[in-house]
Amino acid sequence: EEALENPLLDTMEQIASEFSITREEQEAEKALEIASKLAEKFKQAFGINYQIVSANDAKDLLRNSPTPYREQAAFYYQNKVFFVEGNFNSDTVLHEYAHPFIKAIQKTNPALFEKLYYSLGATTEGINIIEGLLEESELKKEGKLEPGSDRFKEEAIVRAIELDGA
Repeated sequence: EEALENPLLDTMEQIASEFSITREEQEAEKALEIASKLAEKFKQAFGINYQIVSANDAKDLLRNSPTPYREQAAFYYQNKVFFVEGNFNSDTVLHEYAHPFIKAIQKTNPALFEKLYYSLGATTEGINIIEGLLEESELKKEGKLEPGSDRFKEEAIVRAIELDGA
């Protein structure tokens, strides 16, 4: 039997296909929704503002900073968390909001800060984090984290928090 041609049916199928989204797109949309809600909760709870910016805006913001933009999903800069549009998730939110707390510990309780960093070396995950940071630092020409510096230690601790929270 020959299929009957129905222009209305063809048009409806075309419209439906244009508006359908894949499972991956659905999951990405859900992950973004969760990350955005988590960022809003952290903003309200901790009083630390955030902003979603484009990659170009991120480059402009960090142009004169010690750590220029290198395609990272987010960054903490001038007491504010910045998320790069289409590039962040709930792990990123946790990571960036951990920075101000670890900075506060470093300033108010340096002994605890040092203990947190050195206790990373007692775990396989911590050793992997530190070694990964050392490798990243070697690869970067500018904006690298100096091994042993407070900024290096802070990033290692924050990555451990992110890993533990994931």
